[in-house]
Parts: sequence; structure tokens; C-alpha cells
Amino acid sequence: MVWSNHDPEVLSILRKGFTLIELLVVIAIIAILAAILFPVFARAREKARQSSCLSNVKQIAMATLMYAEDNDECTPPAAIEAPGGVLVMSQLLSPYMRNQQIWTCPSDKQGSVEASAISSEQDISYSCNTLVMTFVVPSAGVTAPPLSLGQVHKPSECPMVWDAYSQGSSFPADFALYVAYRHNGLANTAYFDGHAKAVKDKGENMSGNPMD
Repeated sequence: MVWSNHDPEVLSILRKGFTLIELLVVIAIIAILAAILFPVFARAREKARQSSCLSNVKQIAMATLMYAEDNDECTPPAAIEAPGGVLVMSQLLSPYMRNQQIWTCPSDKQGSVEASAISSEQDISYSCNTLVMTFVVPSAGVTAPPLSLGQVHKPSECPMVWDAYSQGSSFPADFALYVAYRHNGLANTAYFDGHAKAVKDKGENMSGNPMD
């Protein structure tokens, strides 16, 4: 049987559109799918950023160990007062790194650690273990020297550097460093034996006692 486009039954089918209820059902289904899928996509994007950040902390750990190898196993200070001003760790390790972008986490592009509160260096995304890599700034009243690698008794368990943020802009009066769990509740952390991993629920500070 052949239908013509002028057949009344065919014209009725061609002219029929969605009813308001059908449109609302379709819109509701799309909204439900979006609510389900968007968080999944966001977590997937953050997982990719976390992988890049983990590479950053791993490279910082390797640079720190190379620095120590060149300096009688002494770790670099978090900051040290020099004739030209205060130098922070990211500056001290620059000869061992290809670029300074390593100090910026992809999920923290502005740099939540205010290195500029201590020196003229740009803000960064990571904190070192300041019980090992101390602040040596006599003009600010902090002079304890950094520890050597040999003084870190459990290097595979002692954190070296991690995702962080700072509070306060006056060093050392109100300047404090805290762990940032910015990767779906995880903080990337590198250890003194050179390995790196993501950790959670370690509190605001992971320094511990390096000589335990």
C-alpha cells in the first residue's frame, strides 16, 4: 500500500508534535542525567589534576634529595636569610628543576601558600616539613638549622612536602601552614625516601616527629 503525502492520515502523523507533558518528561530526564554525570566528570577532571600534582611533589622530593647530596646530606631550609634578602625553598631548589611551574598545583593555580609573605618569591601550592627544613631567618627570630637526612629516622614514613595553604601574611607573627586536601579529599605527599602518594585524614599538619 502506498501512502501519499496528501493523504489525511499521513498529514495527521506529520503534523503531530510533542505534548507539553512529553516535553517536561524529556527535560526532567535530561536534568537527572546531568545531575548524575556532571559530578562524575568533575571527579575525573580532578583525578587528572591530582596525577599532575603528584608528579610535582615527586620532582620536588627528588630535587630536595639532590640538594642534600650536594650539601653533606643537609636538607634545604624552608627559608633562609641571605645578604640580598630572604630566599625560600623554591628558589634554593631551582638549579635542580627544569621549571618553577612544578611549585604550582593544577588545582591551585593562584598558589595558596603565600611565599611572598616571607620573600619576594611567587606564591606556591606546597609546604615542606618545617621541622626538618626549618626557617633560618635571624631578623625574624628563627634560627634553628635544618636537619640532615641522617636525622630523619624513618624516611619512608616521614613526610617531606605536601599540598598546603597558608594563613596570615606577617611572618612569623601570624604565618601558619596547613595541609590542603584539595584532590577529592586527598593531599599529595612526598616522603624522605623519595616516594610520593595521595593521603587523607592526616590533620592540619603532617610534620610529626622526624627523629622518632
